[in-house]
Amino acid sequence: MDERFCRRAESLTGSGILSKEITMEIPPTSQSPGASRTRNRFEDLTSEDFMKIMFTELSNQDPLQPQDTQALLNQINTVRSIESNVQLMDQLTQLVSQNQFAMAGTLVGKTITGLDESFLPVQGRVKSAAVEGNQIVLTLASGERVPMDNIESISETEEPLG
Repeated sequence: MDERFCRRAESLTGSGILSKEITMEIPPTSQSPGASRTRNRFEDLTSEDFMKIMFTELSNQDPLQPQDTQALLNQINTVRSIESNVQLMDQLTQLVSQNQFAMAGTLVGKTITGLDESFLPVQGRVKSAAVEGNQIVLTLASGERVPMDNIESISETEEPLG
């Protein structure tokens, strides 16, 4: 079934039905030392592209020899499952990021040791926390910046006497 899908996808691309060029990678039986592998373009197919291919396949099939309906339903369920997994991963990633930022907020006022952005050892009281790109960075009272991933220890800040 996959081989038929690949051939049909390639023919649909050539006929102008799909706007994306699709190529199929055939893995070599033995990899020579200097050989390089090309990227599989099927990884770039979206569920919309997949649905276009399936509907085109249905509309172009021979009514006297229809495709296996169960196989079609299995493919639709697979697409739905993949979409659901992608959405779940996005939500989990967002939840983890929010949790990490909340954790960073609890470090304000505490003393940490770790490595700064240049991987030099630092120690100091956390003044603030910020999200920069896809990482959380703590700014120490001294102005040094420490990515959350580089923290080695956390301790309560000692209040000065007097």
